[in-house]
Amino acid sequence: MAQDSAKSAATVCDPVTLQIVRGALRAIQGEMEAVIERTAMSPFIREKKDFYTALFDGTGRLIVGSNLPLSGDVVGPIVEHYPLPTMRPGDIYWFNDCYASKGAVSHSPDQVFVAPVFAEGKLAAFAQSWAHFNDIGGMRAGSLSPDCTEIFQEGIIVPPVRVAREGVIVEELLRLFYRNSRFPEMVKGDTRASMAAIRLGERRLGELFARFGLARTTDAFERLIAETERELRRKLRALVPEGSHTFTDTVDSDGQGHGPIKLRYRLDVTAEHIVLDTGKSDDQVPGPVNFQAGAPVSPPIMPGWDKYPVRDALSRELGCPVLVDNDVNVMALGEQHTGVARSASAFLFVKIGTGIGCGIVVDRHLYRGADGCAGDIGHIRSEQNGPLCACGNQGCLEAFFGGAALARDATAAARSGRSAVLAEMLDGVDELTAEHVGVALGRGDAVALQLTRDGGRRVGAVLANLVSFFNPGIIVIGGGVAGLGHALLAEIRSVIYRQSLPLATGNLPVVLSELGGDAGVIGAARLISDAVYATS
Repeated sequence: MAQDSAKSAATVCDPVTLQIVRGALRAIQGEMEAVIERTAMSPFIREKKDFYTALFDGTGRLIVGSNLPLSGDVVGPIVEHYPLPTMRPGDIYWFNDCYASKGAVSHSPDQVFVAPVFAEGKLAAFAQSWAHFNDIGGMRAGSLSPDCTEIFQEGIIVPPVRVAREGVIVEELLRLFYRNSRFPEMVKGDTRASMAAIRLGERRLGELFARFGLARTTDAFERLIAETERELRRKLRALVPEGSHTFTDTVDSDGQGHGPIKLRYRLDVTAEHIVLDTGKSDDQVPGPVNFQAGAPVSPPIMPGWDKYPVRDALSRELGCPVLVDNDVNVMALGEQHTGVARSASAFLFVKIGTGIGCGIVVDRHLYRGADGCAGDIGHIRSEQNGPLCACGNQGCLEAFFGGAALARDATAAARSGRSAVLAEMLDGVDELTAEHVGVALGRGDAVALQLTRDGGRRVGAVLANLVSFFNPGIIVIGGGVAGLGHALLAEIRSVIYRQSLPLATGNLPVVLSELGGDAGVIGAARLISDAVYATS
């Protein structure tokens, strides 16, 4: 009898041990994600947080997952090519094939690495990492191509392959992968970070099995999976009544001139099953689809439009509702709707174009101020006796940097002979633009670099004060001058992180907008749709 009790204690997980295992699994996942975040090189991973890790049992069932809204089968595609009995300790499997993963990979830049974990000589679990790599080839740098018409244009597709066998890396596979990237060193760093994370998960799971034994730990996995199933069923029953439910949504366009595209859903709910049927949706389209007072007052760079009734004039002309807002506010709405700030409750969108403005979002709502002029940071004084600004004051930030100021300074540098590159570009045009400075920057021109750095430092100094005052969750830099890229971003970041309080910048990403010129269009659509379809 005592032997039976001892055997049961060794194979059955008691409630206390179950909670210890639950906490250990969460800690392992958190430690794996910390490795990726701290050692990866891509801004998609380090700043956008587009990555996660997960743990699976020995049959490939999810034990600890991600908060990201992902679905699909991660281990299944691997098993189709490498049956479970053929796996060995030290193996690593890798893929990014969207279709083979049945949705676990949403687009080709997402790379999945999986390591089998063995205990007591048996396959007991899997450790997995998933991360968005910055560039894997394709028709556009960054492998994000809104104008692509087929998946092959997104970059190299990796079917499920074994990239390590018993601890030995297959370098030929990785060398082929790196060669397809425009930024091979960055991709190499992200690959190493992803592999290091699953190696850590493999080691920590091994320690867990060693502490509680294979049988008891496996029983804990079973209990956690069963508990999740019970809780999910209970919540779904409370959320969705039995019967059939239908819903139709519309995507305006695929970016290739096709649309609107109808997405038709049918949800059939019984006591035991829920079936979601999308079979009656419109056919595929060539382009990629992501689911997702009305008058200016004394505008410094548009003096002839003072108090002109833009909203009323357009509404009469077009015969439809019209809203008017600052461009930076509309761009901030675009970033909130489908850009890098979509998960942030409080953020700043800084537009550096002809002028400089800032869209302020508080508690997911755009803040315009008492009279609609909140965020007009271009007219914060940067220097007491600086150049004259279009607003009539001296030393404003816009007078030092922005599209107009940058064009002025670049043209002056070209005419004075300080920059042979800029002088060459000035030949045949009246004045240089920010785009010319960007081209000169790409050619390694020292004057263009200095102009970029000087402007970035001034913008960063203003934003450092805003960070200490407002404590945003993220700062997004956009507008035409933001096309100067990471040379500008690096200067802005360095000043913000140096001059603001560590508490405010410890978890503060400062990133470039990924929407570019589309931010304003998306934000305008969001602005008018919210107004037209408001429920109250």
